[in-house]
Amino acid sequence: MNSSHRHDLDSGGNSRWRRVGVRPGRPATSTVLVLALFALSIFLVSCGGDEDSQPTQFAGDSATRGSPGDTTSNGPNVSSDTPASPGTSTPVPVPTGTPTPVPPRFAGYDLELSEGDFWRFRWEFFDRSCAQGSGCKTTEDDGVFQVTLGPPREWKGATVFFAGYTGRSDYNDDGVTRSFKLKWTFIGVKDDRIVATNASGDSPLVTLFDARTGKWAGSGFFTDRFPDDELVEATAGQLTGSHEFASWPGVETGPWHFVRAAASQGKCETIEGRRICPREESFNYTETEYYRPDIGPFAYQYSFTASFSGGGFTTSYQTQERVALIASSFTGDDRGFELEGTPTASERSTPTPAPVVLAGPIFGPVDGGLELTPGSVDIPDFSSGLNIDSGMVQVTFENPDVPGNKWSHGITFRQSGEETFHAVFITSDGVWGHFARGGSTDSEVTPAVGQFEFDTRTGSQNLLTVVFSGLEGALFINGQKVAELDLSFAPALAAGDVRVMSGLFPDDELTGAATNFTDFVVYDLQ
Repeated sequence: MNSSHRHDLDSGGNSRWRRVGVRPGRPATSTVLVLALFALSIFLVSCGGDEDSQPTQFAGDSATRGSPGDTTSNGPNVSSDTPASPGTSTPVPVPTGTPTPVPPRFAGYDLELSEGDFWRFRWEFFDRSCAQGSGCKTTEDDGVFQVTLGPPREWKGATVFFAGYTGRSDYNDDGVTRSFKLKWTFIGVKDDRIVATNASGDSPLVTLFDARTGKWAGSGFFTDRFPDDELVEATAGQLTGSHEFASWPGVETGPWHFVRAAASQGKCETIEGRRICPREESFNYTETEYYRPDIGPFAYQYSFTASFSGGGFTTSYQTQERVALIASSFTGDDRGFELEGTPTASERSTPTPAPVVLAGPIFGPVDGGLELTPGSVDIPDFSSGLNIDSGMVQVTFENPDVPGNKWSHGITFRQSGEETFHAVFITSDGVWGHFARGGSTDSEVTPAVGQFEFDTRTGSQNLLTVVFSGLEGALFINGQKVAELDLSFAPALAAGDVRVMSGLFPDDELTGAATNFTDFVVYDLQ
């Protein structure tokens, strides 16, 4: 907990000397009187009884001596038997040296992150709804995903790393897609805090876990359910063999720190000794996020139950989410599977030529513009009118002139329906991605995302090249290979259109400006 320390510092006293004697021109009356007056003057000085006395400020007693929370001392006040001269103060020795740093509340979170570090997680989802007279419906899902750190960058005084994802971190809950992905693009550690940011515009560093104080504004690694305007506080605990996570392969027992949120509402209340049930509903909700020293994010649990009744009809709901770490570079595990789209330094410095295409162009080249219409819910695109399941696409995009430099553009292929396609894209944050849909927005999957060094400045141009055939493909940016593409998503295997598009995401700026493209061309593969 945060605490402050009040320093109560004594002030020294310094009395002015009053000259006691006979007035000028008037002789002393007697030696006894002189001695008596002299003794009286000594008494007044030693008692400090002069009504004109002023406190003397000693060295280190000013308002700047220590700030709240300071636990260092500037030394004791020193008294002297000899009064100071009028208008002067008696200095107090101040010790020198560097104060001992206050250790963090929880040790082990000053992690030394580096490119290539990873955390691999297993997750499970369970949902059941029951209605009187209709029976119960149960939905279950599970998967594994990995967060791998890509290239670093400096942001707000911290070194943060691009957070790339592989595997499957999404599930569908009654038509709503939920994901365990971070909503931030970069992760870092600063002053015993795990932090995250989108690193664009004036994005702040958001604290995901504060080991120094144990308390921070609500936010988390796996969840965005914690209210961001409320403080959460971590507690020390232990994962034992009796915990359900301990039965998962790869999950190791040991210490952890967790933060929890909970709420409940019961059907009935006891008021003045009487049990009254005025409400027709009840619910219980808990979620807990776990961190482990020397590792960082470790596990997550979410549970929600509710029941409703009225008119003799009852329904109930139960939802559970569980996530736990099964492998990590911080525990010496093998990488397992590579993060696509995070090339090494040598790969970035050695351009990889685009593959040789043996057949001729079957569309283009064509130039055009994609208008970013304000308030539009439609993504502007330009169709080639083709119907192919393999080929090579090239197009050069010019970054639009929009406020905040927030944009995205890319290519769709195998677009056999309005919401059935594969897509690759780049954004103004230096991020590329690959996603696919199989007939609806809820069916969307994201096989890979990554970061690559291309020019994000307004008016600059970038060449995108996509090769696709069968279950595999490849993405090139400015002639350099960025990633192998997994095209095995079954709902999007059929032949379809090839299009260019812009303004894919809700935070892109739609101001009426245009994303211009040149040399949009599609080649057939022999």
